[in-house]
Amino acid sequence: MTWSAHRERASSVTDTPSLSQTPGASVCAAGPVGPVPSLARDEGVVGRLVVVLVSDDAVLSSLQAALMSAVAVTSASVNRRRALGIDMAESLPNRRVERRHGADRGRYTGDDGAMEIVAEPTRRDPPVAVVVVAGGSARRMGADKPLLRVEGRTLAGRAAALAEGAGAVVVRPASMPPIPDLDHRCVAVVGDEPANSGPAAAAAHGLARLVAASPGTPPGAFVAVLAGDLAVFGGATLAAMRAHLSARPGLEGVVASEGARPHWLCSMWRIDSLVSQPPPGAGASMRSWFEGLAWDAVDALVGDVDTPDDAHRLGVRSGEPIRLLCLNVRSSFARDGDDRWSLRGAALARFVVGCEPEIVALQEATARQRSDLGAAFAPGGRRVVVLGEPRRRVAGEAVPVVADSERWVVIRSETRWFGSRPQRSGSRASGASRPRIATAVRLVRPGTAVPHDVEALLVVNTHLDHASASARASAARQLASWIAEWRRGPDGRDVPVALAGDLNAAASERDVFAPLEAAGLRRVVPHADPPTFRGFRGTASGAAIDHVMVSAELDATATVVAAEEASGSRRLSDHDGILVEIGRASPVPYEP
Repeated sequence: MTWSAHRERASSVTDTPSLSQTPGASVCAAGPVGPVPSLARDEGVVGRLVVVLVSDDAVLSSLQAALMSAVAVTSASVNRRRALGIDMAESLPNRRVERRHGADRGRYTGDDGAMEIVAEPTRRDPPVAVVVVAGGSARRMGADKPLLRVEGRTLAGRAAALAEGAGAVVVRPASMPPIPDLDHRCVAVVGDEPANSGPAAAAAHGLARLVAASPGTPPGAFVAVLAGDLAVFGGATLAAMRAHLSARPGLEGVVASEGARPHWLCSMWRIDSLVSQPPPGAGASMRSWFEGLAWDAVDALVGDVDTPDDAHRLGVRSGEPIRLLCLNVRSSFARDGDDRWSLRGAALARFVVGCEPEIVALQEATARQRSDLGAAFAPGGRRVVVLGEPRRRVAGEAVPVVADSERWVVIRSETRWFGSRPQRSGSRASGASRPRIATAVRLVRPGTAVPHDVEALLVVNTHLDHASASARASAARQLASWIAEWRRGPDGRDVPVALAGDLNAAASERDVFAPLEAAGLRRVVPHADPPTFRGFRGTASGAAIDHVMVSAELDATATVVAAEEASGSRRLSDHDGILVEIGRASPVPYEP
């Protein structure tokens, strides 16, 4: 079912007029509703609120189930709504509902007044424990899926945090790294016993540990059995499943279903019923464990992550964005008087380190500057690599790429000279004022135990000619062809690209940017697009000639950072830097 179909279904539920004819209930008022924290936890619920006074407990249960079903299919957190393509104008930020702890009573406030919401008799929902099965070989994903992140939380930690009024147990292979963000609701993290015996045996082992660790769990409690790779399933859907199960005494479980596909590892059961089932043997299916129990399918958005494409379209992340700094440091060969390198180098190094980049693209960096900055980047034994040859002579200016070697492994690095002899050191292109070069570095993340948003990245750093527009245009065409060559991986797939450099060209110089755009790159435009070449006196009338461009696989935001001392009293280079945060491009709408 597509998201638009879910929304149409939700609309038909929330606008149902027959609620007013429900025996034992009377509709008091109706109006829009904003976030409901106690029902949807981290989800923002958008729909139409129907306020009902109820005197019959059975009626309350039925009504609650209907309303919670509507909540479930119209719920998504802010980021999930973006991922699912929901109009953000629906969020109604000026309205809120507050629900007092332990009572079905709240106050609706908004621009159009206030009203009390009362549902009687007050009743408590059954507590829900959670068993998270965080295993599997993940052959298609190539990484431990429960450690992937959505909205800052690991998928396993997010699932365990859904426990309501009871504890959670996470079952994971012994070989999996620790899950860092489990909260107080997680009473145990256990290994699958026996190892590699399948999800049903792992879930049963987790249930046994849960019961043993929580002897005071009420007999009527529910347990949710959840996979550790659910990216969309959240608190609102869990609440709808609980309401559906609690409203039907003869039912023993509910299973989330996307269309006709039941998700056995996204289900909820009465603990008593599940404990009474014979424990599944090694290799048994989840369905065989639940065989013989009375269950219903509940239509729900689940969003399980099986492949990198799934992760991409569901907005699943796994690490912080890559921070890349592009900066022309002004050559130490220049005769700059009071602005010479010996007087500003240490302060510039502190500025660069303070930007906390993990990759730095420098222009005009001489051997002395490469040494000074490399040492500053690596305090306390931190390991960095400085890659790239000078354009001529060993001590000459280079366009090096500096990478944190604790976060990146260098697969390949190369420097080429623009012109007819790109492999010849010191070669100069026709019309250029001096030799001009590009440094390309292919990086990959070390290991696969903790995956990241970008596993491999081609970083290209360059400095185009300042005097000749024709030399810049020719170099851009040559650079575009090199990038197409450099980015092709051994498996035939293209690696994401980040191009940084002093291009000595404004964005309007189409002879430079058109070839690079044709190669699949787009410019990352800083807010207000301020000038980057400002001189040591900090003139505001400079030009934006430093740029970062990325390929379509990447999402990036850029900020121009002033290369000056913290006090603002002194500029440390004649260029400002561009600090870019890079991650995977925004996901497409989720349609199961």
